[in-house]
Amino acid sequence: MVTGASDMSAGALFAPTPEERLAALEAFVVTERGHRAGMLARHPENAAYWEGRVRDAEAALAHVAALRVEIAAPQKKSSREVWGSGSVATTNGA
Repeated sequence: MVTGASDMSAGALFAPTPEERLAALEAFVVTERGHRAGMLARHPENAAYWEGRVRDAEAALAHVAALRVEIAAPQKKSSREVWGSGSVATTNGA
């Protein structure tokens, strides 16, 4: 069962913003990274495995940071969005 986005808006007046969704994802990854670092400390016999898992979580945090920058950047509209579907209005009724 997939949970997350629907749980975030349960009982909310408005759906979560992309920034709020990203913050929730970041909180999850930070928690997961802590869990993996703890497993690395408790199970040195499996260090190669847990080091890889910690690196994966750190990579996910880097992706979150990159997404935060992309979300914050002003979005440039395409010409299609600016001009609509491509139909051209004329003043001569044609």
